[in-house]
Order: sequence, then C-alpha cells, then structure tokens
Amino acid sequence: MFETFGPELDAIAVADPACVWTLVSTDDDDGLCLLSGFHFVNRLGYLITERPWEGDGQLDIRLD
Repeated sequence: MFETFGPELDAIAVADPACVWTLVSTDDDDGLCLLSGFHFVNRLGYLITERPWEGDGQLDIRLD
C-alpha cells in the first residue's frame, strides 16, 4: 500500500488513473472500502494494480 504523502503519493500522481485504487474508512460502521480511482476524503492509502479498471464510473468494494 502506498502512503498518502511524500514520494509514495508522487508515485500515485504519475500512475495510470485507471490502475489506482483508494482505501478509505467508512463513516457508518468504521469499516473499510476500496474505491476505484484517486480520492482524498477518509483515505488511508493507495494501491496500484497491474491491470486497469475498465468499467464505467467508480467501483466501490466494501471490505467487511
């Protein structure tokens, strides 16, 4: 997982946006959610995938 600051955030900034996923904390039950794309609110870190997300719009994956 990539940090939300410094050189690791710089790596996210130059990555293919379709390959970036954001791990966020949810407000409703202190759970976690993985969102396709680059997000700021409630972010815990970022992941870069080898294959891009090719779907329409944002994909939200709840991690219960």
